[in-house]
Amino acid sequence: MALLNTRADALQTVALCRCLITSLELTRMRKSRIGFAHWMSFWEQLYSRSLARTLSLCVTSALTKVDMLFRCVSKELHFITDRTEAAVRQAESKKDIARILENMEAEVSVHREHRRRRAHKTLERLRANMEAIPVKVTDDFYVDMKRALFCLDPFCDYHPGDPEAELRDRMRPAQFDVYQDSPMDEPVDLHQVVGSMAYTLASGQGRGQGHARNRGFVNAR
Repeated sequence: MALLNTRADALQTVALCRCLITSLELTRMRKSRIGFAHWMSFWEQLYSRSLARTLSLCVTSALTKVDMLFRCVSKELHFITDRTEAAVRQAESKKDIARILENMEAEVSVHREHRRRRAHKTLERLRANMEAIPVKVTDDFYVDMKRALFCLDPFCDYHPGDPEAELRDRMRPAQFDVYQDSPMDEPVDLHQVVGSMAYTLASGQGRGQGHARNRGFVNAR
């Protein structure tokens, strides 16, 4: 009876892990697509068509690589849970079940670390490509870009979600509709522009005032 209870608990744990793997990946894919649409619209309104297109191409290339990476690892994690479930069903003792679950945890950790390193490398390359445009990518903007466009936290794991930041992502393109082009011969500080817009939204100032502030920022450069 004790073995049956342990097996049932272990199978439930594996099932929960499988559901979590699916939920995290589907959420990442959905939020990443939404964030990409909002930010691309935002950049198209803020910058010239050529600059916006260049930024979009840089992000799209990195996003494709990150998507492939996370989908592949997600499939591998599902295979691990399938093998673990089969092993648990055939286990002959509580000790065997404990060892099987420990092995699953170790395998998941290895794949997670591999995914984190690969994603970090891809996003660092994206940052370098953007700075070569040239666009100034501050650390704060870099972290925000990971969240909004890739749904990743600063360590390149799944982001837990930030409702306030996601609301700002939705409001930016609609709130500011006309901008002057920034010069291409010096770095464009995206985070400073975004910060100015976030301040306008938070302070409740009108569209005209927000537009005037950002236009002044661009002209001051």
